[in-house]
Amino acid sequence: MNIPHRWILSCALTLVVGCASTAHQSQQPRITEVTRTTRLIGYTPAEHREEFCVVWTRCHASLVKFEYRQVNAPNELFAKSYVPTTRRFHVFTIAGDELRKGGKVSAWRASLWQNERLLAEMKSALW
Repeated sequence: MNIPHRWILSCALTLVVGCASTAHQSQQPRITEVTRTTRLIGYTPAEHREEFCVVWTRCHASLVKFEYRQVNAPNELFAKSYVPTTRRFHVFTIAGDELRKGGKVSAWRASLWQNERLLAEMKSALW
């Protein structure tokens, strides 16, 4: 079986470019995970809390933003932010009066920012 050299070169070049592209993508800032936990601390709703652990890749983000909507206030947008340090995760908590009045979080978006530039984001299905 005689395989043309051009075809072999084309396949090899495609493989090299694909691998380089994948390696470059892995270094791009991104949010890798957002985990939601509801904690029932006491017997009343005022003692409950929702926690969202946001995990991201190593990057030069100057701000991590967590925006969300709640079931009792569907037309309002709430936001919390965190200035990252050496760790690459942060837990955003909605609790107390904020949770009691607004209700459970119905939609959310986590994002990484460098000054005014959006680096990466992850959204819930209902965002």
